[in-house]
Amino acid sequence: MLRKSPNESWQRICDYLLVDEGTNSCEITMIEMKSTLQNRTAAFEQLRRSLPLAKYLLSVCEVELRDEWYPRFRYVLIAEKRTNRLNKGPIRPISQIETEDYRGIKVSIRVGTRFNFPTLVA
Repeated sequence: MLRKSPNESWQRICDYLLVDEGTNSCEITMIEMKSTLQNRTAAFEQLRRSLPLAKYLLSVCEVELRDEWYPRFRYVLIAEKRTNRLNKGPIRPISQIETEDYRGIKVSIRVGTRFNFPTLVA
């Protein structure tokens, strides 16, 4: 983790970067994983702050491979469950993919523990 000063930490970045390379195009999915959705703002900040790192890695690849891609960036927040509370009500069906706008980015929100790849990057 990067540090501003000896006692102060910078915001963390996302947990995973998935890169799907195509012909002259590149889709980069930034994934943040949390146990619950209770503190969405912190997770959204981690995703938002990951874009400069993703762009840097893409530029290094472009220089090294002498090629250029036109990237598309996606942001995904995955949580195991919605809250820490025990839900005593009837079981709800699995919800659709939620999206939320946060400071200029559109974040896809998924709740669960297993996702297939096409669903994850859709």
